Amino acid sequence: MQSHDAEDAALARLASHPGVLAEVERGVAEANQRLTRPEQVRRFRVLGAQWTTDSGELTPTLSPRRQVIGTRDR
Repeated sequence: MQSHDAEDAALARLASHPGVLAEVERGVAEANQRLTRPEQVRRFRVLGAQWTTDSGELTPTLSPRRQVIGTRDR
């Protein structure tokens, strides 16, 4: 499906775009100011693919499968 391939390519480009990364980092820093130390985000990664039930990252109820996600995009 061509539109899906184009969408994946656009997500991959955005995930590595310096402006996008800077904006996400700014948002995380802003949120961390309102959280206690144990609640704060220490590390994050912007991924270039959408999580779906078909690709295995989400359950049928759209909950994340942490074990699957932890092994991808390293």
